[in-house]
Amino acid sequence: MLGFDFSRSSIEKRREILNQPVHIFSILKSEFGHIEWKLGSLTQHLDWSGFHILFQHLLLKMILNIHSTLIMGRLGRYQNNLMTWVRPTNGKLIDRACRYVIYLLEEDGVHVSYDEVVKELFHQSENIGGTESIVLKTYEALR
Repeated sequence: MLGFDFSRSSIEKRREILNQPVHIFSILKSEFGHIEWKLGSLTQHLDWSGFHILFQHLLLKMILNIHSTLIMGRLGRYQNNLMTWVRPTNGKLIDRACRYVIYLLEEDGVHVSYDEVVKELFHQSENIGGTESIVLKTYEALR
């Protein structure tokens, strides 16, 4: 969490980095038991006043997952129905990235051991840029 800027100044930083318009996405909970999410001029409301707090949290997580999935799709960060834009910062994500590389290689008829993929993934991670996919870079190196 400390590595992320959630301040209002982050919007201007994104504009500078992307060099294009930034669209603000927001989710608000009203005092009347409604949830509202907005993207630009698009607004959606949902009455969740009768939902248990657990289901409210699950619904919020689903909305955020749908939003991030759509954004990744719009950015072209999928290949063969896999989100290739994985930042392997822990064991679970390293394993996921490796399994995705193996899947993509097998689609091409290339068979590589899990250990080889892990070694290459770590090798590629030493020189990866902020706009590159570690999955695709490892895949290309092993293909």
